Amino acid sequence: MKEIKELHQDKIAIVKQAEQRKENKLVGRLKPCKGHTVYEVNRSTGIVSKAKYEEQIATYRGAKPSKKIMVNKNCIYVPALNLKNLMKKLIKAGVIDAK
Repeated sequence: MKEIKELHQDKIAIVKQAEQRKENKLVGRLKPCKGHTVYEVNRSTGIVSKAKYEEQIATYRGAKPSKKIMVNKNCIYVPALNLKNLMKKLIKAGVIDAK
């Protein structure tokens, strides 16, 4: 006798994909003096490095392109002339202890 097998078909589910909007939130503005560098200070680890910028493609006639800093969590951004000056600013603000 011949056995009949039932084939189970996979169920097809239609899922609506929601579009995620990427919104830029203005946290603050920095306008460093000429010759100053913006440093990134990680508050949890204490690592100091130069801030990284996003590249701006579109510019208007003769205008300088604006720079946007790539903001990381638990980091503060301080403009300073050099690392020695940066440490003075951080001690004065109370971010780090003077040892």
